[in-house]
Amino acid sequence: MKLELDHIAVAGETLQQATEHVAQTLDVAMQSGGEHAVFHTHNTLLGLADGLYLEAIASNPDAPAPACTRWFDLDSFSGTARLTNWICRCDDLDAALEMLPQGFGRPVYIERGDLRWRMAVPESGVLPYDNCAPALMEWLGDLRPMHRLTTCDSRLQMLEVRHPQASDIAALLAPYLHDPRVTFAVGQPRLSAHFMTPMGGANLVMRIRGAQPDDAEALAMIWNTMIRETLFTFTTEEKTTDGIARVINDRPGAFWVADAGEPVGFVTYGQFRAGPGYAATVEHSIVLTKAAQGRGVGRALMTKAFNSAAQQGCHVMMAAISGANPEAVVFHDALGFLPVGRLPEVGRKHDQWIDLILMQKMLSGR
Repeated sequence: MKLELDHIAVAGETLQQATEHVAQTLDVAMQSGGEHAVFHTHNTLLGLADGLYLEAIASNPDAPAPACTRWFDLDSFSGTARLTNWICRCDDLDAALEMLPQGFGRPVYIERGDLRWRMAVPESGVLPYDNCAPALMEWLGDLRPMHRLTTCDSRLQMLEVRHPQASDIAALLAPYLHDPRVTFAVGQPRLSAHFMTPMGGANLVMRIRGAQPDDAEALAMIWNTMIRETLFTFTTEEKTTDGIARVINDRPGAFWVADAGEPVGFVTYGQFRAGPGYAATVEHSIVLTKAAQGRGVGRALMTKAFNSAAQQGCHVMMAAISGANPEAVVFHDALGFLPVGRLPEVGRKHDQWIDLILMQKMLSGR
C-alpha cells in the first residue's frame, strides 16, 4: 500500500474567513469549488505549483444539517481560520484501512459536481492523534481538481505535523508515506504548512489580528530585542508595556499582530508628521522575531497595513529605514515602495554614524 499527499485543508467558521486567510497569507486569488452533499460543507480551491492543491472549507449555513457528523471535525470548529487537516490518497482505501489501526474512519462515497471519491471519515469527525493524522481518500475515475485549477506560483516546502506523540505518528506512516516535505515534531497538536511564494516564505499557521492591550508585554519583548541588538532603529530607549498599550489604544485599526499561538511580530502606523497637511500620510514600524523572519510574516502584516490604511483614507505610506538594514530596503522594494531619499549619517548608535533611507508607497490614486 502507498500513500501520497493529495491536498491540505484550511477551515474557517465561514468559507469567507477560510478563503481570506489563504488569500492574504499567500497573496493569491482562490478559485471557486462547490458543495459537498453528504456533509453539507463548501469550499474554494487553490492549485499549487508542485501538483498539490489547497482547499478552504467550512460548513454551509444555507444547507440543511447533515445526517451525520461533519468531516474534518467541522462541527466543533471555532476561532480564526487555520490549517486543520492533511489528506493522503491511495489506490485502495479498504486495503489501507485494514493496514492501519482503527480510528481513521469508514469509507464514505462523496461527489462534488463531476468529481467522485471515497473518504475515510470517523464517526466522531475527529481523526487519530487529535486530528494530526492524515485523512485518507481514494479518487474514483481519472478526474481530479488539479486538472481544472489554474496553478499559482506557490509551492509547499514543508508540512510539519506537531504532536506529543509525533514519533508514533511517523512510525505508523513510515511504511506507506515517503514524502520529504512531511515532517514530524514533538509539541502541542498543530499542523503548519510552509510555502515558497514569489514574495518569499509564507506560513499558514499564522494569523493576522488586531493588537490588544494584553499584547503589550509580548510586543515590548519583541521591540526591545530589536532596539538592544541591532542598528535597525536609531533609538536606545526601550519601550514600556504601558507605553505600547497606550499606542494600541490610540491607534484602533492601525496596530496589527502576527499570531502563531503567541505574537511573533507586529506592524503599526501613525501620522508621518504633525499637522493637518500630513493627515493622509503615515509612517509605519514593523518588527518580527528572528524565528518569524523569512516566512512571509512581514508581507502578511504589511498587506493588512496597506488595506487598513487605505480604508482609513490614507494616501501615502512612508518607510524610514536604517542604512544598516539593507534587507529592509529589498523587502520594501518587493512590496512596491519606491526610494525617495537618503540622508547621510543623520543617526548615531553604538558609536556609528548611520544613514536614513526614505521610501514611500502610494495607497490611493486620489
